[in-house]
Amino acid sequence: MEQWISGWGYQPLSFERFPIQAERETLCVQFLNNINGNEIKVRFSNRYGKEKMIFNHAEIFVLDKPEQWAGAVGKQVTINGKKTITIPATQEIFSDVLELEVRAGQYLCVSVQVEKKQKLLTGGSCFAQPYTGVYVWDGCKRLQECRPGESRQARTDLLRIEPEHLSFYGIAGVDIKTKEDVKTIVCFGDSITHRSLWTGPLMMRLHKQYPGKVILRNSGISGNRIMYDESPNTDFGPWLGKAAVKRLEQDVFYGNPVDLVTVLLGTNDIFHPLAGFAPKEETAETETMETGLAKLAEQIHSHGAKTVGCTITPWKNCQGRFAQEPELVRMRVNEWIRSSSCFDYVFDFDRMIADPKDPQRMLPLYDSGDHVHPGAAGGAKMAEGIDLSALGILLGLEAGQK
Repeated sequence: MEQWISGWGYQPLSFERFPIQAERETLCVQFLNNINGNEIKVRFSNRYGKEKMIFNHAEIFVLDKPEQWAGAVGKQVTINGKKTITIPATQEIFSDVLELEVRAGQYLCVSVQVEKKQKLLTGGSCFAQPYTGVYVWDGCKRLQECRPGESRQARTDLLRIEPEHLSFYGIAGVDIKTKEDVKTIVCFGDSITHRSLWTGPLMMRLHKQYPGKVILRNSGISGNRIMYDESPNTDFGPWLGKAAVKRLEQDVFYGNPVDLVTVLLGTNDIFHPLAGFAPKEETAETETMETGLAKLAEQIHSHGAKTVGCTITPWKNCQGRFAQEPELVRMRVNEWIRSSSCFDYVFDFDRMIADPKDPQRMLPLYDSGDHVHPGAAGGAKMAEGIDLSALGILLGLEAGQK
């Protein structure tokens, strides 16, 4: 059996409010691979663009260790045989297929060059991790000439409000053809997922437990809500994404097979109207949130995939705000997630990181400091609290039934 698997992919985002300014520069995205294969293609996205996106040169590299570019041998990436990569406005396209042998445990790098000045409205963002790297250098260079200590961040005003995000553009994924039965997990959610502080450690655990057998793709969008589109009273605009029930099909099931989807949503539905980021008429109600989550589970199951519901984590004192009624909504929805037959399994993140002395707030050890986002220790705790054997059974990698 041969199949194409999304070896790496990140959520395309709208940078309409803070366009990425690119001119005479080189961008590189690097990631840890967990697939054995011999053919590869790159997915490019200009989903939110109003003008075509142009790369003068694109290559892909295979490395045994991260950032070892000096002696790396790259392969030219083309589209329809052309070395200049052109992605039309609003389009997502794949490169030509390249014959390239890759192995689990290696690092893959995609490098693109921008010559003429462009204002780019489609990109992605991630947090710095040992297994994912984003680099931008001044000048159009071959990757072998670049040094990590000389890189900078992409030019975008997003850095003014989200300085920790590493932004990139155009490159949305890498597909690998394999003869092996590789399973795909997509983590669907809001900023707690987008930041990768629990999905990244979980991915590393999965790679160790199932080398060459499972990949994890992040489809989180900061600020995303279940039933409502981007919150209008923020600096982010459409970067926060369409309602989860609207975007699931395009963002999760856009091509290659997906075996399991985790759903961690609800914090922004509760908090944004309370903070004034969204209108009062969009105030979260228990029944509305449960209906939306059930709809997502139904959509996922319609594709033959399993679904994992994740309880909503504590948020007490986020931005100095708290109210009992929104907290009651969170508690009711969490009890529904734990007991609902909609999901094939549950990750009870709420109980994993809540303060035992005050379960309405996050344990300070696990708090990033803003009282809503888990920090590195919180993300590690969430990942470590997941039963890999249960996931393996869900994915058919281990005997048994869930």
